Amino acid sequence: MIDEKRRLEARTATLEEELEEEQSNSEVLLDHSPKAQLQIEQLTTELANEKSNSQKNENGRALLCQNKELKAKLAEIETEQRPKVKATIATLEAKIANLDEQLENEGKERLVQQKTNRKIDKKVKEQILKDQDIYKKLASSFLGPYELR
Repeated sequence: MIDEKRRLEARTATLEEELEEEQSNSEVLLDHSPKAQLQIEQLTTELANEKSNSQKNENGRALLCQNKELKAKLAEIETEQRPKVKATIATLEAKIANLDEQLENEGKERLVQQKTNRKIDKKVKEQILKDQDIYKKLASSFLGPYELR
């Protein structure tokens, strides 16, 4: 890129010299040759084109340099942030594992509680049936020949 810039600068300098030389010559030959004026115009146009191309190339090089700097900065930021991200991920994974364990324990406790509740319900029903039988026996013994309805 630097060689190209130097080449373009050298070419620009050469064209400027040629332009000056042609302008000098054209002043002498201006009355004699319209061809020289056309040549001057062509060289002027060519010089303007070369300057424009040189400026475009310089802008392109500047953008490439800026792009390299931004990539380096991005890599640096990623390198700095990677440990923080890994630590955050590890913390979150530990929390997830803890919550999974809590959920599992709560599920087990719920199953135990349901089993206990079923046993209690069964005992309550059995006791109700026993109490009803006792009530019927007591009622029939007190009422004697009178039946319960």
